[in-house]
Amino acid sequence: MKGEIFKVRINSLRRNLSLSKTRAFISFYSKDIRFLSGFNSSNVCCLLTRDEFIIITDGRYKEEANSIKNIANIFIADKSLVKALSEIIKNHILKEVLLQTEKHSIKTFNELVEIFGKRRIKCREKLIDQFISSHDTFGIESIKKAVRIAEKSFLEIIPEIKEGITEIDLQAELRYRLNKNGSEDESFPPIVIFGKRTSLPHGKSSIGRLKKNSPILIDWGAVVNGYNSDLTRNIFFGIPTERYIQIHEIVRRANEMSINLLRSGTNVRVIHKKVVQYFEKYKVEKYFVHGLGHGLGLELHSYPRISVNSDDKLMKDQIVTIEPGLYLPSKFGVRIEDDILIKAKKVEPFSTLPRELIIL
Repeated sequence: MKGEIFKVRINSLRRNLSLSKTRAFISFYSKDIRFLSGFNSSNVCCLLTRDEFIIITDGRYKEEANSIKNIANIFIADKSLVKALSEIIKNHILKEVLLQTEKHSIKTFNELVEIFGKRRIKCREKLIDQFISSHDTFGIESIKKAVRIAEKSFLEIIPEIKEGITEIDLQAELRYRLNKNGSEDESFPPIVIFGKRTSLPHGKSSIGRLKKNSPILIDWGAVVNGYNSDLTRNIFFGIPTERYIQIHEIVRRANEMSINLLRSGTNVRVIHKKVVQYFEKYKVEKYFVHGLGHGLGLELHSYPRISVNSDDKLMKDQIVTIEPGLYLPSKFGVRIEDDILIKAKKVEPFSTLPRELIIL
């Protein structure tokens, strides 16, 4: 069944890029190759034309590569991938080679120039990002399952939250639960931070201990079939101040308002600006210091990027995060993040955890 999914993806990309016998797509980016084939390797490249799909890797991945022989022609390189590619394409007449600019180093580009010549290589930004961002059933169900694992793991660590526990200890407990509940990897090292450190949007867990009357911010995700989830919730250990309750409620409303604005075809900049305008009513807009969200897939941060600096548009079957946050320096921060599927005329939030403040 999975093999058929990848064949559909391969043929869809061929049509999307108008590939032919002489017009090829090349990638050395492992996540793109995993998307097309299911093959997960740290050292891999592919060449896709109208009639051929070639994957090159090294001997460490020979056994895994054999499992996708019905999807691609597999070559095991005993030298560099570029040299192996050079030998393989000797019998090919390629007039144009498509390469996604930001996913490849200058070194790789220069090596490809030696093979194809500069004129034949056509570098494009976001070449296949929009194509990949519109998920098929396999991608959607994988992310939905990753959200369920993440939520279950979060609920399981709440009883572990006690005075004196360190950020790192609670983070370790969350990592263990994610693993035990079926996450194949971490989307990222979970962010578990207490007290004033919650004002750090991407703070790292420390040896700091939990004290009474302290906020807790947890940002975490699970991975299923390579696909990521990404959630954030807030807990208050003790009695929250009126200001904290006020800020949390402002962020909660911003989150729900943003989700209601999500529609296929909408320019993401419009949504971000409306959230800023909402924050301006409460004179807290200066505490909103990052984008409103991002796409989710095999990449944790993928197309579209939902921010004031983006012209990306929402599309049917994309899954995006919505994560408004306010960070009051040296006081506290609040962020609420959910994962949302964009449908033709509506949206489907995958996250089921309450957005209301959890008080312990």
